[in-house]
Amino acid sequence: MTAFDPTTYQTLVLDADSQAGLCVVRSLGKRGVPVTAASERSHSLGSLSKYSEDGVVYPSPTDTPAAFVRRLQDLLDERDYFAIIPVNDDTSKVVSRRRATLAETETTVGVGDWEQERLAYDKARTFDIAASLPVPTPETHAPTDIADVERLAGEVSYPVVVKSRSKYVHDSAGRLHLHRVGDDSYADGPAELLDTYRDVLDRNDHLEAFPPLVQAYVPGETTTTVGLAKAGELLAWFQERRLRTTPHSGGNSTVITGMRDHRMRAHAAEVVDALDWTGPIQVEFMRTPDDEYYLIEVNGRYWGAV
Repeated sequence: MTAFDPTTYQTLVLDADSQAGLCVVRSLGKRGVPVTAASERSHSLGSLSKYSEDGVVYPSPTDTPAAFVRRLQDLLDERDYFAIIPVNDDTSKVVSRRRATLAETETTVGVGDWEQERLAYDKARTFDIAASLPVPTPETHAPTDIADVERLAGEVSYPVVVKSRSKYVHDSAGRLHLHRVGDDSYADGPAELLDTYRDVLDRNDHLEAFPPLVQAYVPGETTTTVGLAKAGELLAWFQERRLRTTPHSGGNSTVITGMRDHRMRAHAAEVVDALDWTGPIQVEFMRTPDDEYYLIEVNGRYWGAV
C-alpha cells in the first residue's frame, strides 16, 4: 500500500485574506500540504501564515470576473496544482460557473458545477426543494415582477422580509453585486411591502432579471448546522448559535457559541440529502420561541466561523 505523501497535493487556496480562507490554509499546511495563498491583496492573512509557501494576487472576482478566471488559468498552468479551493461566496460562484474551463488544466476544482451549486445559491430553488421535505420553512414567494408583488401584498401575513435570491447577483456584463438583508428589508403591511420592493428594484437594475423573494419573517435566534458532505451525506458537522449579528435584525454573526441539537441536525441532513450535496455547506435555521427550527437559507461554501 502506497504511503500518503501530502507534498503531492499542492493546493491553491482562494480568499486567503478572509478568516475562513486563513483557516483552510492553516488546516492544509498543518498536515504538510504545500499551500499557495491567493487573494486580491498582496499581503493577505494566508500569505503571511507560516503554513503557506507563498502568496499570489488575482483581480477582483466581483468587478472583473473574466480577468479573475484568466489569472486562475495562468496560475494553474504555471504550476502542477492538485486542487484549487474557493472559500467565499463570490469566488465560489465564479469558479463554479467556469468550472469546466478551469478543470481543463487537470486540476481538481473544489466546487461543483453550476447546475448543482445554484440549487443552494438560488434561494428560490432551495425553498422549492425544501417544500417537499419534513422541514419547517417560512412562507416564501418568488415574484416575477412588481405586478406579482401587488397581488401578493394583500395575501401574505406580515411582517415579511424582501431578500435577494442570492448573496451575489450577476449583471448582464457578468459583474457580481452584493446583496444583504438590512433593517430596511422588512415590511409590516401591504403599502410598505410595495414601497420596499420598488425601492430595491429602483436601486438595482440587475435584479429585474432576478427578482427578490418575499418571505415571512420568523422571530427567534439564528442557529446553523455546518459541515462537509459527500453525495448528500453529512460526514462531519458542527452546530452554532448566534449571540450577536450585524445588523441586529439579522445578518453576519459577530459572536457565536457552539451547541448541539439532534432535531436541527436531522433537518439539515434532510436538506443536504435533497440537494445531493458534495462539499462544505452551511444550513441556517431560525429557532423560534416555541422551540421549532425553520429553514432560513443554505450556503454552499465554507462559513465565516469555520
